[in-house]
Amino acid sequence: MAVMNDLHIQGYVSCGFEPVRQAFSENFVRRGELGGACCVFHHGEKVVDLWGGIRNKQTGEPWEENTMVVVHSATKGLAAMTLAIAHSRGWLDYEERVSAYWPEFAQQGKERITVRQLLAHQAGLFAIDEPVDRSVVADLDRMAVVLARQKPAWEPGTRQGYHALTLSSPPADMSWAYAKRRWTCWPPPPFRRRADFMTNA
Repeated sequence: MAVMNDLHIQGYVSCGFEPVRQAFSENFVRRGELGGACCVFHHGEKVVDLWGGIRNKQTGEPWEENTMVVVHSATKGLAAMTLAIAHSRGWLDYEERVSAYWPEFAQQGKERITVRQLLAHQAGLFAIDEPVDRSVVADLDRMAVVLARQKPAWEPGTRQGYHALTLSSPPADMSWAYAKRRWTCWPPPPFRRRADFMTNA
């Protein structure tokens, strides 16, 4: 295992993963990267854990091992992952209607939208008609009410459009509605691990 602690890069890479460290370093040398981190698990083992640069351009504060960042649309992958776990355990069916897990969703012609259509950006819910501010978007319960009463922009399943701001919330609401029937929290005990991750969109 190679350990690094130089001007830009800290952390380590396991034997055989040195090219990852090289590529990470090139972000600073060739692409003007200010700060960042890269962590890779291979077959359950952490083989890359790198960080470096600064986290605040104005103050010059260094990027540290546990610096948190905004990940934007990566939340969609995490939301889909929770449903994939549920699907793999037989707790959720991609072909089932969303309303089977989240009854309030069955409004405004959405009663037949399937989980698969929702995750494939085919539900016609790429935008919200009613005005919402930050306080609504940051509150999953309030956002769920808004999305539940939203009318699809097209017949679900007939078109596809990127659901930039609305995709992560419905899976979260499905997961939570289902979890309340089986467990006291989500994710369920078999998959619960410590994770410093917060999402609301």
